[in-house]
Amino acid sequence: MERKLENHNVLNIENMKNRNLNRAWKEANKVWKLRRNTLMPKLPQAFKDDHGIALLTYTSFIRSDFNDAVKRAGRSYKSYMDDFGFKWLHFYLTSAFQLLSKSRWRTDLTVYSGIDDDIEVSLNGSAYVKFGNFLYSSLDKEEATIFANRSLLIIDTYPGVNIENFSQFACEREVLVPGYEVFSLYATDEENTYRLHTTGKLCSNFNCAYINGEKSKQSIHECLKAAAPPIRMHDSGCYTLMMTLLVVVTTLL
Repeated sequence: MERKLENHNVLNIENMKNRNLNRAWKEANKVWKLRRNTLMPKLPQAFKDDHGIALLTYTSFIRSDFNDAVKRAGRSYKSYMDDFGFKWLHFYLTSAFQLLSKSRWRTDLTVYSGIDDDIEVSLNGSAYVKFGNFLYSSLDKEEATIFANRSLLIIDTYPGVNIENFSQFACEREVLVPGYEVFSLYATDEENTYRLHTTGKLCSNFNCAYINGEKSKQSIHECLKAAAPPIRMHDSGCYTLMMTLLVVVTTLL
């Protein structure tokens, strides 16, 4: 995948087409050069400069545009190949998480995330959920609450990756949560507050789609052996989605 992206000059092509991405990548590159010598000795051997730059780019002003694009790209293989303009960033962000999650950077943490969605699940009920993009989460509950316009998620003892050192806003104490991980969701006694526990299962609509084509698609049943109870979410009053697995939308993650 990495070699194919390089051979096709994907980074330069995407940066030429997207002025904001180009600016975000260049700014992140400058920040990475300042932090590189301090961080590299502590990082996995396979960790490259583009991994660090991708993490810094993701935590910049481009985050919302990137996450929205990831959601749209997950609708179909054609959407990913033809319309998704963040293939380079997505690949290096995902592989950076995978490298760090297999190293000493991975720790069991309780993290918090505020989202803009209403969730309907009975107090004694539960559901399997995954997110349509990388989820913004923080070690700081108060920080996450700032973004909790509708619901607050508490992810217990999550084996996540603290990316404070790779963030352009270290004070946010961010932990990276990938969109392809499946969680069990439970209601709590607190209004609009839910607890999540990782199932340890991964579910990707398009796994290495750039190389594998349509055959990269994974069905829900390939991800989980048993069907999950449905979850109902109201997104900003615009529409209602009934889902057995997904919290937001399907995703290429």
